[in-house]
Amino acid sequence: MYRGATGEAGEVGRTLTMHNGKYQTVESICSEDAIITAISDEYGEPLFRNDVVDLYRKSNPIVIKRLDLFVETIAFLMYNIAKTFDTHSFFISSPLIEEMPEMLNAIDEQMRMIDSSIPNVYLIDDADKATLLVHAL
Repeated sequence: MYRGATGEAGEVGRTLTMHNGKYQTVESICSEDAIITAISDEYGEPLFRNDVVDLYRKSNPIVIKRLDLFVETIAFLMYNIAKTFDTHSFFISSPLIEEMPEMLNAIDEQMRMIDSSIPNVYLIDDADKATLLVHAL
């Protein structure tokens, strides 16, 4: 395993992506805190994970829009990882996805639209151990 000069090699959440005309890190868009904060800000009141899940189940357009951005951003990140490192599988650990497993299907579908040969994506149980963790094998 490669640690890098400062021990931070492999921090894919720090990968840059373009959003709203400016560069942002993937984690600033896709971490659970970032998702809930962005939805709370637009919704106009503080929300928690269970609120976001409830609003998603009610097809709230603010939540759907933000989760669509999450799916697209994660799918492109995983595509780039797959092509760079020739991975066989992806394993995601996320409390939010664990409560909304259909999001995993959405990520998989988005990745397959980019490239049908992309590796499979799996959800790791007990996601409370990490907010968002993506493993590539």
